[in-house]
Amino acid sequence: MKKRTKVILAVATSIVAIGAIVGWWILDRTIIARMARRDGFDAIQSGDYACAESRLSSAIRKAPASSPDSAIALRFRSIARFNLGRYDDSISDADASLRITPNDNLALTYRGASLYKLGRIDEATKDLEKALQLSPKSVIANYWLGTLAERKGEFRLAYDYYTEATWENKRFAEGFAGLSRVFKAQGDEASAEAYKKIAKEIKPNVNMEID
Repeated sequence: MKKRTKVILAVATSIVAIGAIVGWWILDRTIIARMARRDGFDAIQSGDYACAESRLSSAIRKAPASSPDSAIALRFRSIARFNLGRYDDSISDADASLRITPNDNLALTYRGASLYKLGRIDEATKDLEKALQLSPKSVIANYWLGTLAERKGEFRLAYDYYTEATWENKRFAEGFAGLSRVFKAQGDEASAEAYKKIAKEIKPNVNMEID
């Protein structure tokens, strides 16, 4: 009886030890994944999208599958790939992120922007409108909806979206560039020039053409 008890205790102790090792291994991978994700986010902020993609890919490999950590890394890699002009890849990452967190407004926004770039206007509009519904003050969602409206010649609506974007971020040069185009399209050259000047002061190399 005593021998059996010792065996049971030994087995139980081994199981606990193995569980602890596995637990620490998972925790270690999670910490590494979060560090890589942070590096990727910092790279996006500095405009180094190739570096961001690399670091976020590392984070995705290390994060537990279908975890919130994985969803966040996928979302940010979608942003990096969008800015690298890899719109299909950006959509794939956003899709994967949204399967984990269906109401992620940033993933919806960049999927919508990528769909717009690929000419899939109806799908883009649906994603961007949902993103704005989830986060009405989203600068990027407002900007891309403004771009869609401008493309359609709906200048009053474009004005409203661009104005909201620049209200929420008064350093958002692309939004002021959009307002400049809207006024120019309606023949108000003075206002167009004023908004162009603001855009250029914020970001001298801002693209003044419609995306």
